[in-house]
Order: sequence, then structure tokens, then C-alpha cells
Amino acid sequence: MLLVGLIHIATNTYSGEFLRIMSTVSPGTDTAPKIGRVFLGTVYGFVDGAVVGFQFGLLNDASSAATDWPPGSCAAPASECSRPVGNQADTPIVESVCES
Repeated sequence: MLLVGLIHIATNTYSGEFLRIMSTVSPGTDTAPKIGRVFLGTVYGFVDGAVVGFQFGLLNDASSAATDWPPGSCAAPASECSRPVGNQADTPIVESVCES
């Protein structure tokens, strides 16, 4: 929105239709070449992107917690997925207990 709005201010013919469509979902913005309207549209775009990004993140977390992907991978935490082998206190050799 910021870039398109700034170009529209400079040329006054660029992306008028896009800005008109965006003004239907962002109240207070329109095709008038004014810097205040450009910054208002930028704020709307930033907030919209943050909300939708957060929702996609929640969806991703919910879907990844419900499945074991890829199949056969160890879904357990690293502490449960490996165990030390041998008696070396400084540098233990770790053996994976997950099946591949």
C-alpha cells in the first residue's frame, strides 16, 4: 500500500483502480493523492498482515501438533528422543532411540 500510494501521488494515474478497491475494505482511504491517506492505508495493510499472519501461525501450530510428520519421525522432545551411551561425563555419545 505504501509503495503503490506513493507512486500514485507522484503520477496520479498509477493504480487508481487498485486503490479504489482497497478503499472498500479500508475506511478512510481513497484514490485522493494525499500523504495522510497513504499512511492510513499503510497502517491498515500492516495490521491486516499481522492479524492474518498470526492466524496462519496458529493454524500451522495446531496442524503440526496434531500430526506426526514426516511419518516415522520422533515427535518427542530431544531429551526423550536420545540417550547418552557410555560413561564419559565430558562428551557423551548420544544414540537415537527414534525409529527412522
